[in-house]
Amino acid sequence: MSSFPPLRSLLLTLLVAGHAAAQGSESAMQDPPIEVGLREKVRVQLVLVDFVVVDRDGRTVPGLAIDDFSLKVDGEKTKIASLDLDCPIGAADELDLQSADLLPPGANQGTPRKVVLVFDYDHMTNEDEAYARVLRLLDRWPVGLDEHMLASFGEVLRVETPFTADRDELRWALRRMRNDRDLYGRGAGPVTEKRFFERMLSLMEILQRYEGRKTIVLLSGPFAADGWNRDQAQRELSSVSTIARAAIYPVDTGGLRVATDPAGSSLGGPAELRRLAIETGGRMTSETNDITLAYAKAQRDMRCTYTLGVEDTGGKLDDKRRLTIKLNKRKDLRVIYAQYFFRQSAESRAKSLRRTAGLAPELFESSDMRASHFVIGVQPKGSWRTVFVLQIGLEAEELHAEGRRWQLTGFLRKRNGTIVESFERDLQLSGPTVLYEPLEVAPGEYAFSAVISASDATSPRSATRLVKLAPPPLEGPFLLGPILGWSPAASRSGVGFQPALDNALQAGQPLESMTVLCLPGAQPSSGEAAIERWIVTAGGDRVQSYERRASEFAGRGGTVCTEVVDHLPTMHLPQGSYEFRAVGEVGGLKTRESHAIFSIVAAEPGKNGR
Repeated sequence: MSSFPPLRSLLLTLLVAGHAAAQGSESAMQDPPIEVGLREKVRVQLVLVDFVVVDRDGRTVPGLAIDDFSLKVDGEKTKIASLDLDCPIGAADELDLQSADLLPPGANQGTPRKVVLVFDYDHMTNEDEAYARVLRLLDRWPVGLDEHMLASFGEVLRVETPFTADRDELRWALRRMRNDRDLYGRGAGPVTEKRFFERMLSLMEILQRYEGRKTIVLLSGPFAADGWNRDQAQRELSSVSTIARAAIYPVDTGGLRVATDPAGSSLGGPAELRRLAIETGGRMTSETNDITLAYAKAQRDMRCTYTLGVEDTGGKLDDKRRLTIKLNKRKDLRVIYAQYFFRQSAESRAKSLRRTAGLAPELFESSDMRASHFVIGVQPKGSWRTVFVLQIGLEAEELHAEGRRWQLTGFLRKRNGTIVESFERDLQLSGPTVLYEPLEVAPGEYAFSAVISASDATSPRSATRLVKLAPPPLEGPFLLGPILGWSPAASRSGVGFQPALDNALQAGQPLESMTVLCLPGAQPSSGEAAIERWIVTAGGDRVQSYERRASEFAGRGGTVCTEVVDHLPTMHLPQGSYEFRAVGEVGGLKTRESHAIFSIVAAEPGKNGR
C-alpha cells in the first residue's frame, strides 16, 4: 500500500476580516469599511467521534437528531458541528448466535465493516477453546463483504493476516496460529503490563491507515498487579482510538467466574479490560463460556453507528482532551463512545508512523526502496556471514526539504515476527544512496525489512526481502559466490566487500568479484586448497583466465573458509553479457561450478565511475 487513506481530521484556516461591514439597509449609505490588511488565523480541527446509542434493553436506537445530543470538551459545553448516522439494520436487539438468521435484514448493506480479532497470549486462558469458538463462528457467521484482520500479542505484536474477506484464508491462519510454539510455548508471562499498552497503541496506529470505523475483538483475561498506575496509558489509548476510529470489545476468555476466583476477577470482568471498553467506545464480555458474544455485539453495534463532528480550537497539540456526550431529556438511553481525543502534532505523527512502519513494513512498500541480501562467509559454529544491501532513490525535491532529517530503521525477523536483529541510523541523504549492513545470521527463514522516515510527518518508505538460509553443508568443500561488487579499496568506504545490486556496468566502471571457499569440519591437515576463476561470453567463449591461487583457511574447528577477490577488466571487454565462473578444490575434492552474470553497456559521456 503506497498511499494514506483520508485522515479523519481536517485542518481549516479561517480568515476573519479585521472590520466587518454593517448589515441592513442603512449599510448602503455608510462609507465602505477601511481595509487595513489585518487577518486573524484560527486553527480549527474537525474531530470525528463514532458512537452507539442503546436503550435499557440493549437495542440500538437510530433516528436521533443533532438537537438530541449535548457535548462537552474538558467540561466546557461545545457546539456539535455535524451528526451522521449509518444504520442499515435500524433498531436491533442483541444478535443471537443460536439463531438461524444471525444478522437482521440490511446488515450487509453499505460499506464493508472491518473487524480485528486479537489473541492476547499474555493474558488469555483456554486458548484451544478460543480458537475452536472463532473457527466455528467463521463457519456459521454470514460475514458477507466484511473484512477481518488477525493479530496476536505474544513475544511481539504480529499481524497474522491483513484485512481480508476470504474466510478460507482466515481459517488457515487460525489453524497455523494454534500450532505455533512461538505463541503458546513462551513460558512465563510479562513482568509488567507496559508492553500490552505499547502493542495496543501500535495496533491502533496500524488501523489509522484504513478508512472508516473498525472494531477490535480482544480475546484476553485478567491483568497482573504490577504496582504501576496506568491512567496515562489508558488516556493515550482512548485518544488514539478516536483517531483510528477503532473501539475495543474485550473478552474475558476465562469463561464463567465466581467472586472467589483465584484470579481475583469480580463480576463485570477484569477491571482493566472493562476500562478499555468504556474508554474506547466498546463493550465488555465476561462471565460467559460463549466468548463469541463479543463478536455479536461488535457486529450489531457497527451496523448502527452515529458519527459526531466537533470543531476544536482549544488545548495544545498532543494534549489528551476529555469528551462527554449526553442525550437531552432521554434518561432511558445510553451513549457508548470513546472518552478522549487529541490533536496530533507533526512530530508525534512522524514518530507514530515510524513505529507503525517498523511493525508492519508491508504497508509502506515503495518503489523508491530496494533491498537485497548476500551470503559472504560462514562462522565456525555454523551461522552465516551476510550483507544486507539497501538502495534508496528518493527525488531531490523531497530529500532537500527544509529542516527534514532522515532515519533508517532495519529489522531482521523470523517468519513469525520475532525480531532477531535490529539497527538504527541517522541518514545524510543528498541523492541516490546504497547502504550496507553486515549481520551474522543463523540458518532459518527470515524477513529483512528496512524503513526510512523523515523528521516530519512524511510517509515512511520500506522494502522487505524474504531470506531462507539452509544449514551449511556438513561434508565436502563448497563455494559461496562469486559475488560481484567492490572491495574497500575500490569503494573507499572501509565497510568491507560491498555487493552490487545492479550488474550492468558502463565500460570502465570498477567491478570486482569475491569468491569464498569453505570446508566443513576441522582444519584440514593435508591437501592443497585452490580456487580457479575465469570469464566467458554469453556463448561460452573464455575471454579471461585468472591464476589458480592456492589458499589457506582461516580459523580452526568448525567450518573454515578462505576467499579471493579479483578485478574484472570492464574497460577492455566489448559490450555484451558475460559470466564470471569459479570452482574450488581441496585435497583433490572439487566443488560444484558457480557463476555470476554481468554485462557491459556503453559509457555515458562524462561518467566513468560507480
